[in-house]
Amino acid sequence: MGPLSMQTSQVRFEGYKQALQKHKIPVDPALVKVVDFTEAATSNAIKKLLKLASPPTGIFTFKNYITLDAIYYLKRKYPDMLDKIDFVGFGNLPLLQYLDHKPLASIEESSYEMGEEAARLLFQMINEKNDTENETWQHIQIPCKLVVHKQVNNMLTFNEYLSIFLLVALYLRYSFGHSTF
Repeated sequence: MGPLSMQTSQVRFEGYKQALQKHKIPVDPALVKVVDFTEAATSNAIKKLLKLASPPTGIFTFKNYITLDAIYYLKRKYPDMLDKIDFVGFGNLPLLQYLDHKPLASIEESSYEMGEEAARLLFQMINEKNDTENETWQHIQIPCKLVVHKQVNNMLTFNEYLSIFLLVALYLRYSFGHSTF
């Protein structure tokens, strides 16, 4: 989970919980780690996850920058785990294609469309010269898509593969068919 102070973190986490609840899968707080955008926070979170009796085989990250830090941590501290954990994160970074250990997938958010919509709203506010006390909040959603970067590790059992697929599908369906800003 991303920083607690960011609304996007809260919305994504709610979507995650709703998807699990809908399929009668209990939310396991031990699998949820709050991180900021520092390498140290990500390393600490991965370290805690790896100490669990059953470490996860798939990890969702708030942003792919966090995924990069997690992969880097695994390379340095647990290289044998690199092929045992798959990642899915938000933000399809172009540089992912050059990595030797790619995330399983990314959720591509359209930064261009978000910026375009934000600018449109800003100009609308300027042109309307509304009194700030009478302004109404607008909820804007921009479509996202899942971009697969690699094949699922052949060492995964069918149930592990199914779990990762199900969680990715649920995560997208219930909370991230759209980006919110």
